[in-house]
Amino acid sequence: MSNATKLTQRDYFNEIIELALDNGREDLAEFAKGRIALLDKKAENKKPTKKQEENADLKAKIADVIANEAKTASEIVKALNVDVSIQRVSALLKQMVDAETAERIVEKKTARFKAR
Repeated sequence: MSNATKLTQRDYFNEIIELALDNGREDLAEFAKGRIALLDKKAENKKPTKKQEENADLKAKIADVIANEAKTASEIVKALNVDVSIQRVSALLKQMVDAETAERIVEKKTARFKAR
């Protein structure tokens, strides 16, 4: 098994468009473009789940807590005054770092987080 990234339907349809245009098959290219449009429409209508909405609210609260000063995950949990586990806060912090809305600072083997 290879470590290649999994291709999505969009990737396949884009490749079909390229191959079709290279071979003079405008009809196949138009079909694939239509399928991509359907994927876009489906993505627009997708509502976030209740958990995703809760996480978005929690991320906003976390951003407020770490806005002025870098804090550890346990300090953030205490500052939130909400019944939430440190594991959940850590996972949300990782998402925030990946989205570049927060930065992770390691000082003496201790990870601290600060808003960007």
